[in-house]
Amino acid sequence: MPFDSGDYEANKEKKRAQQKAYREANKERIRAREKAYYEANKEKELARQKAYREANKEKLAAYDKARYEANKEKVLARYKAYRKANTEKQMFLAARHRAKRNNIPFNLTEDYLKSIYPSDMICPVLGFEMSVGLDENGSMNTSPSLDRIIPEKGYVPGNVVVVSMRANSIKTNATPEEIRKVADFYEKVFDQLDDGQLELDFTNES
Repeated sequence: MPFDSGDYEANKEKKRAQQKAYREANKERIRAREKAYYEANKEKELARQKAYREANKEKLAAYDKARYEANKEKVLARYKAYRKANTEKQMFLAARHRAKRNNIPFNLTEDYLKSIYPSDMICPVLGFEMSVGLDENGSMNTSPSLDRIIPEKGYVPGNVVVVSMRANSIKTNATPEEIRKVADFYEKVFDQLDDGQLELDFTNES
């Protein structure tokens, strides 16, 4: 019997409903069959997927971008929830990557990071509550970060502390003495501005 496109179109919705019902009723069976097929044809499937991605780069990129734009808030909320639930793991992986990239010592564990993580989520330096990810201003300043106390010693127990990104960026690789000098200098500058001085005096009085 020849294929009748008109008959197919007339029954398309019915056919789709039947297929959907079948898949719902046979989820486990279908999943097991697909898994068995994939395991038996893994290399072939991986090669096929790679070839498809290579041949459809622009199309896939446009699709991903459109899907992201259409679900931006949902995606960001899910990402933030994941990072919050896996903060120590994310911090561990990022630190290990930086250590490898910069060729510095690394000897931390996720359990160790959990042991030094502020339980009250308060930045021990600046005293405000930290939150994972971007704040309401789109800044990472309040996000927790892992700081190497003595940078060249690397990420090893006893040489790392969890502080806010803001505190970490202020400290960078400065020594306590350098930080004090910066604080003293700008305290003097702001005092002069408060006094209405038009010409600031940067004379070193030491």
